Amino acid sequence: DVQINQLRKANIVIGTPGRIMDHLQRRTLRLADLKTIILDEADEMLNMGFLEDIQLIISQAPEERQTILFSATMSPPIMKVTKEFQKDPIVVKVHSERSKIENLTQFYYKIPAGKKMDAVNLILQMHTPKRSIIFCNTKKMVDELVTYLNDRGFSSEGLHGDMQQVQRTRVMTAYKRGKTQILVATDVAARGIDVDDIDAVFNFDIPQSKEYYVHRIGRTARAGKAGTSYTLIYNNFQVRGLADIEHYTGQKITLAPIPSADEIRLKAQEQHVENMIKILEEKGEVKNDYIMGALLAQGYDVEKIADALISELVSRDEREIPVVISPVKNRSSNTSRTHDDNGMVNVRLNIGIKHRVTPSCIVSAIAKDTDIPVNRIGKIKIYNDYSHIGLSRDDATRVISEMKGHTIRDTKAYFDMVASDRSSKPGFKKPYKRSYGTKDASRSNYSRGNKD
Repeated sequence: DVQINQLRKANIVIGTPGRIMDHLQRRTLRLADLKTIILDEADEMLNMGFLEDIQLIISQAPEERQTILFSATMSPPIMKVTKEFQKDPIVVKVHSERSKIENLTQFYYKIPAGKKMDAVNLILQMHTPKRSIIFCNTKKMVDELVTYLNDRGFSSEGLHGDMQQVQRTRVMTAYKRGKTQILVATDVAARGIDVDDIDAVFNFDIPQSKEYYVHRIGRTARAGKAGTSYTLIYNNFQVRGLADIEHYTGQKITLAPIPSADEIRLKAQEQHVENMIKILEEKGEVKNDYIMGALLAQGYDVEKIADALISELVSRDEREIPVVISPVKNRSSNTSRTHDDNGMVNVRLNIGIKHRVTPSCIVSAIAKDTDIPVNRIGKIKIYNDYSHIGLSRDDATRVISEMKGHTIRDTKAYFDMVASDRSSKPGFKKPYKRSYGTKDASRSNYSRGNKD
């Protein structure tokens, strides 16, 4: 009701495609007198499968209007959209951020699926950055990682789009003042971050575009200072993605070994030695002579007293070290697995045509509830009461695990691996297919048909 009253008076409306469509269907928003329409983050809206929604919204706007489109990339799908929605558009390009990462050392780690949180723990303990930022692709992962880090003695706060402005301001104030050691954020939420002394940037999830990668790592190595970036990946597909980023930036991203428990303990001991030397060199008048004298009088020698005090000091700062993570090994090329011609496994979803599901619904749900980039979601086939989704085996495992019981179109979703490809069985009749969506809309091939 509050929003409906606001719409009656507003002359500027800002909304997501789904919310705009909801008000159009309720007739609480009319576009007959619209003068200007702006598509912000157009590349992201296409990646999320919102092309059909945008087409529907614009179809209700006057033909005589100004249409402005903002996009981090000018890919062929974006150029296609400009031809559909704009007349004689003028392209305005802003300066690239590529030149901002000259003082940056970049590393990447190959981490088994499901072990990335432990890997971040190990890297933080090994390199001990005073102030760092960790980027995730989803709000859900931001919240989970903040909980994980705080439970293990780190000082971290999250920043994402579901937070109110007063919460964001509080988080950023604490981060800038040094009260928070680690900021965990999504790309959109982190766009306004302007802090000069960030020591390290972590890509917990590999970003969905090369431009996002540059923007992320540009948060460190600022104002002439050096910085380090760490990117976590878990399959060879992402290795190839990093190679594209290397080519784009013209800078090397080095594969680094996962820190071991022994290396972390040795590094911590070396740091304690440095701290003790600093204290000894700066210390003037002896203030604890009574305690020292009392201990000596009890018959303890200086060496044992020093060892006891150091043990007490070390135990205060000591964190639990996760189980050592074994590096990801390349899979044999002759490994047997269910897949289509593009090396994708099929995942079955218990929702289909009768549930009014569309490919964009499935793509949006997977992208929202997991950290899987939408450009890795393959062919989607929708039947009467179920759907098939093409995914890599690692991504399929993640979807089955993380999305169990999530809701799509008001129906609880359950995913499981397809035992075999039904279309290869003798006597199987392929369902009638008709075009549904476009490859450009979500970088996937879609088909829809009735159950055989």
